[in-house]
Amino acid sequence: MVFPARNRDIALQPTIDHDGKALTLRPIDDPAVDPQPTTSAERWNQEVQRASFGALIGAGIGLIIGLPLGGIILFPIPMATTAIGAGIGFLAVGGQPLIDAGHRLLQRPALIGPISTNTSAAQRNLALGR
Repeated sequence: MVFPARNRDIALQPTIDHDGKALTLRPIDDPAVDPQPTTSAERWNQEVQRASFGALIGAGIGLIIGLPLGGIILFPIPMATTAIGAGIGFLAVGGQPLIDAGHRLLQRPALIGPISTNTSAAQRNLALGR
């Protein structure tokens, strides 16, 4: 199977899961294809690593702003401006891809279907993870 992408063709190998419900397409020995994260946690970690430099710069700017305002005596003011600056820098560099990755990470897919009324309370609690 061949897939056209960015003015070139990529050979793909289709694989069907053992239960027959999922199809996976993997590139066949193409060094130009970068591997992409496969889970939402991997995607989140990739975006956090990309945006962490912005958080560091934002924290430094926040500290520079907060020290003259609060000085050393009123320590919570520089700490607050540092945290706010880090958050702003994190979001400014990460942007919408970071927000999307965080949203996907926080969404939990339904692990079970509807619970039958024939099940016991112990089985329902087990299915719900209680």
